[in-house]
Amino acid sequence: MTCGNRLHVCIPPPGRRDRTAHHGVVGFSVVELLVALTISLAVTAAVFAMLNPAGGAFQAVPEASDVQQRLSSATDTLVADLLSAGSLPIVTLSGASQPAAPPVFPMRIGRRSPDPVGTVDTTRIAIWSVTRTAAQTTLATALPSSSGSATIAIGPWCPQGDASCGFRTGMTVVVIDRHGAWDLFSVTAVSGRVISLQHDLRDDPARVYPAGDAAIAEATFRTYQFKDDRTTGVAQLVRYDGAAASDQPVIDHIVGLGFQYFGDADPPTLLPGASVWDPPRPTYGPLPPSSGSQPTAYPAGENCTFTHDAGGAVVPRLTPLGVAATQVALSTAELTDGPWCPDSLSANRYDADLLRVRTVVVSLRIESAITALRGPAGPLFSRAGTARGSRVVPDREVRLAVTPRGAARAQ
Repeated sequence: MTCGNRLHVCIPPPGRRDRTAHHGVVGFSVVELLVALTISLAVTAAVFAMLNPAGGAFQAVPEASDVQQRLSSATDTLVADLLSAGSLPIVTLSGASQPAAPPVFPMRIGRRSPDPVGTVDTTRIAIWSVTRTAAQTTLATALPSSSGSATIAIGPWCPQGDASCGFRTGMTVVVIDRHGAWDLFSVTAVSGRVISLQHDLRDDPARVYPAGDAAIAEATFRTYQFKDDRTTGVAQLVRYDGAAASDQPVIDHIVGLGFQYFGDADPPTLLPGASVWDPPRPTYGPLPPSSGSQPTAYPAGENCTFTHDAGGAVVPRLTPLGVAATQVALSTAELTDGPWCPDSLSANRYDADLLRVRTVVVSLRIESAITALRGPAGPLFSRAGTARGSRVVPDREVRLAVTPRGAARAQ
């Protein structure tokens, strides 16, 4: 090796310069990099595998709570309206009779898209009620079963000094007589005792409600039904008020809704009046008219719930359906075969067996709103989701029996 004296620069001999220049430089080969990357990916995957169940749990727990909350909300809404179903006006009609109508109807009723008369749809229910403080009175003049005007009587049920007896524009009102006929209207204008009405049921020009023989009352009216919206893919419980308004969503992701009706096994009977001057009372349904009166298409002295036997005595038109003093399930056939109230000619007729209803059994089923938490369709999931593991939120279902306050029979 030769070194300069003044600069002290050492020049390696030929053959050694390259090795010296690169001595101490450290690096990785391509193979080493691939091995290191593979190990890093394996470790990262293991970490995420441990964290993923926790992430799924954080998503599933609040969703399960939400499903339960929506189920409770839907149940509370239906029960509140069902409990008050069939509550009648407290007014007394001519002959000391009371109005008569079923507490519920197993169909959609109203101005928009009503079901055909006599329909029984176990996924729909129409509920109406009249509170004791609602505006109510009797008709002072006859009222046809169509849009028009009604003149009301000012009686003891009206607020003192109120020329319109509490009726106001925008109200929903029912008109009910003592022969089993009923109608639904919307109040469009009020001028003293004259009330302008929009008919909300199928037009029935042949039906006329006589003065003093029909009650008119402010009412709450609801139709609940299941709606599967194909455009959004969301199934809903919706509510309709019977007038011009559109259906209103109540609860989303309801995938099961059903109604079953249980009624009096006994046919209606007549109970003696409170005194010798009072007329008899039916245990349910309309009181039969006097022997010389024919207010419906039934023979004189008869109606949809009572007829005459061979000896001329008043007897039930309906037949026993089971053991006395019990409730029985009312089948679709029993609710669509008549006899019809107020008669078979009425456009708004209904099966007389609806007057038997004492209990409504409601079935509700709610699903998870998150598709990734629903598994394959089957017992746990009405509608399939994308979940394939154990992190799922099954459908929740409830079945409950409700007795409407207005469905009690007379004793």
